Amino acid sequence: MDNFFTSVPLMEYLQKIGHHACGTIRPNRKYLPEFTKNSRLKKWEAEWFMSENGMSFFEYTTKVKKCNFGKRH
Repeated sequence: MDNFFTSVPLMEYLQKIGHHACGTIRPNRKYLPEFTKNSRLKKWEAEWFMSENGMSFFEYTTKVKKCNFGKRH
């Protein structure tokens, strides 16, 4: 999905109706878990997180911080 439309509530809704999805999300979006907001990655570093509700997050940096996430299948 496009990072302009991707959000945590959208992913939760899609899972609720039986669809799995993944996409890129902007790091400053609302409803992101706190651990994704506080990460301090240097260039070419990556981190992976799993939230309590089964959502996985993969953050990495090249020139700017990027965050991909999706619901566990």
